[in-house]
Amino acid sequence: MNACKNGNHNLKMVYIDQRLWGIQNIVRWCQDCGGIVVDSDVDGRIQAGKIMPMIFPNYLKSLT
Repeated sequence: MNACKNGNHNLKMVYIDQRLWGIQNIVRWCQDCGGIVVDSDVDGRIQAGKIMPMIFPNYLKSLT
């Protein structure tokens, strides 16, 4: 959990939405803190949080 506080999340790919022209929307989930983010991948270049910035479960907000 300390790594997550520093922004080093243990992200696992949950879903890929394949779009036209080499664009993918990728949903990733952190196994440690439960945060979820939706990135955009265009021709192999990841744009972190472009579709949806990382959000966290409500119970974590009370711990910080």
